[in-house]
Formats: sequence, structure tokens, C-alpha cells
Amino acid sequence: MNMLLTKIFEEPKYSKFSFVFEMPLKDVVNKNYMGELPEELSTFANRNWAHVDFTVFNRVTKEILFGIEVDGYNYHKKGTKQAERDLKKNAIFDQIGLPLLRLSTKGSGEENKIKAQLDKYLGAE
Repeated sequence: MNMLLTKIFEEPKYSKFSFVFEMPLKDVVNKNYMGELPEELSTFANRNWAHVDFTVFNRVTKEILFGIEVDGYNYHKKGTKQAERDLKKNAIFDQIGLPLLRLSTKGSGEENKIKAQLDKYLGAE
């Protein structure tokens, strides 16, 4: 995913975007939103190990635009502790109004999915 994102952001069309690998969830949520989350979600977001696999932002404004989670098939399957954490992370992103793309390690079309999300921001300018 790291190589794919680097490749995408080297394209002139997407050069105003960049990403951070494993950004702490508490930094994505930040102090402005932490108080708006239910206690269970704010506690989860504040844990040192809670992070977003990739966080995409506007290179000029530094505004976070969306997160990307790369989900391993067995590790994230329903009924696992990780699946429970995934639901909490989904709820946090919903509550703070940021999209969260979930891409499977067994999936396909990741590049098109990422570009479609980026195109939404290009169209809003």
C-alpha cells in the first residue's frame, strides 16, 4: 500500500495530496473532536497502540481528508478482537465526519478506489 500511495501521489493530478503511515488515532481525532466522542470511543482513540494504517491529507493545508485501513483476511474476520476494534474505528471516523477506506489484502482495484476518493476532493475545489 505504501508503494501504491507513493505512485499515486507522484501523478501530477494528485500531487497536492500526501500520506502518513500509522498515524496515532488520537492525532486524527485531535482535541477538537475527542470531547464529542462517547467515553468508550475516546478511551479507545487515546490508546497508544491505536492508529490508522494510512492517513491522507492535503499537502498545502495539512487538512486530514480520509484514512485507509488495510485489513488482512484472517486477522480482521468477524468475531475476532481486531474486528471489534475495526468497528470502533469505523464509529470514530463516522462521528468525526471523515471517510475511512477499508481495503482487503485479498481485494483488487485498490488504486481505483483510492483515486475515486481523491477525485471527490479535486471536484470540490
